[in-house]
Amino acid sequence: MNWFDSSGFGGSLVKDRVSDFLLILFEGMASHARYGIPDLNRVREDVLAEERYRRAARRLEERGMVAYITRNGTRVLDLTPEARAGLPWDVDPERRWKVRWNGAWYVMSYDVPEKECHDRVVLRTFLKRHRFGLLHRSVWITPFDCRAWYKDLQVAAGVNDVAYLMSVKGFVGMDHERVVDQAWPWDRIDRAHRWYLEQAESVSERVRSHGLGDRTERVNLLAENAVALRTALALDPLLPQRLHPRGYLGPAILEASRELVRLIAQAA
Repeated sequence: MNWFDSSGFGGSLVKDRVSDFLLILFEGMASHARYGIPDLNRVREDVLAEERYRRAARRLEERGMVAYITRNGTRVLDLTPEARAGLPWDVDPERRWKVRWNGAWYVMSYDVPEKECHDRVVLRTFLKRHRFGLLHRSVWITPFDCRAWYKDLQVAAGVNDVAYLMSVKGFVGMDHERVVDQAWPWDRIDRAHRWYLEQAESVSERVRSHGLGDRTERVNLLAENAVALRTALALDPLLPQRLHPRGYLGPAILEASRELVRLIAQAA
């Protein structure tokens, strides 16, 4: 990375295939546009002028993942509903924060025999993808209604005999604040957030002071910012606002990302 310094992060950067990353990049820009950043069509044009992204866009169009639409009188490439439904949560975390929590915790527990390694991998992948928190040993929790996800898991992987999903209103002797504090690694999450804030502030100041050069430099910075933001949110469960712990920096890093994208858009 040329703009963001990952040497002090202490973790691995999120990496995606070019085609998957292009979906994430475009939806991220759409999210920024919904929250007040001016039109980003020129930035999209910059991205698609780069050969690697142009090839990826063609592949995605052939797969029915993107399609051209007319927006504000301009023909632009946009994600199809199928593609949008499969994107990771951190592309638009504000949608998760704004979910109205119904007060229920969804609790998943499993007991997989040692010889059933495949089932264990499937379950761990499911839990990681949906950002469950580990409350105790093999007891995993989320405040999001995951019954539809779990039903899909049952159909696809047949885990009925080794995994169980329950819905509870609370845990005896623990208020919701303590449950949240115990289930997710907030020290690591906070370090990742602070790393992004420091980096985004430094990069934004460099852009304000020295500007951006050619199209390739603008696209590279946009891509680096998307990777850095997703890296900073990789462990974050993106809980509903009612459950945010004290000192939570999620909204601050999202605003820092939007400010940087504004600077890139102004330079386009």
